[in-house]
Amino acid sequence: MISAWKFVVSIALICAVFASYLLLTRSDPPVHNQRIESPYQSGVQEAIADAKNPIAQMNSSVRPSDPTLHPRNEIADCIRLTDFESNPVLSAEYARFDSLVTSGPTIESYRGLSSAALAGLAGQGDSAAMAVLGAISVVRAMKLPEDKAVGYLLLEGPELQAFDFADPLEPEVAEHLEEARAWFYKAAIHGRLLALQNVGEIVASMGASPIDLGWIQQEDYDSLETFEKHALDPANVYAALAFEVAPELRSGPMGAMISGQTPGGGRQQMVLNELAWRFDQEREATGLPPVEISESTAPSMEEFESMLCEP
Repeated sequence: MISAWKFVVSIALICAVFASYLLLTRSDPPVHNQRIESPYQSGVQEAIADAKNPIAQMNSSVRPSDPTLHPRNEIADCIRLTDFESNPVLSAEYARFDSLVTSGPTIESYRGLSSAALAGLAGQGDSAAMAVLGAISVVRAMKLPEDKAVGYLLLEGPELQAFDFADPLEPEVAEHLEEARAWFYKAAIHGRLLALQNVGEIVASMGASPIDLGWIQQEDYDSLETFEKHALDPANVYAALAFEVAPELRSGPMGAMISGQTPGGGRQQMVLNELAWRFDQEREATGLPPVEISESTAPSMEEFESMLCEP
């Protein structure tokens, strides 16, 4: 029973960390100022975009218990699973990541804005608008309506969660994907760092290999182990780049979980060093200061587990 409870708690923590902030802010979205999808991106963004109550789902799998059998619950020195998502420390953690991802409540609040309105906001340095413009280019490449862009970022509907392009790419499709790559990278340059995940997915979907990108010579690549080749996949490299640019992102339960999903290795690190240097140079050329992300104040997953009331 104990091991089953710990499993339920771990799943609840992961789901709540990514979904609860959207639930808490959905009724009061931010106000504007005037897939090509990899499994990595799916795991992270789908959790953030999920509009269902994760805690309720987790509770439905746990049998009700008699409070008298668990005196610790009566002392109020623990957090009930149903109260977990309203924890103030986690609320700050949700807000911290909302400004960094290409999903969540801020992105959702841009639904319905025209390309012209988004371009105006992007011209003011709005990274969320840049991300949505990137998504518009993606859905154009998919030959879908532009109003599907926010839905693409929030993983709404199977037709938006994965898409296969013909090989070789049609010139028009390639042009749209290159525009998407540029917009997502610009969003990352302006602070929405996890848009680098989207950059990697677009690069991979365009068929660029580590050799094509100049990251490694063919003979050296052929000599690598399978896991090392996987780490050099553009989707994985760019996903890891966000944490190379801002190591503080690894702090806290959310950062630890996201960064832990990305394979690494010595060969990848050499590429990351070069890409991170270029990233910093481009921010400086744009007149932006070095990236500074505050470290998480949230306890680790293990600490949260110890704080939760037993069933």
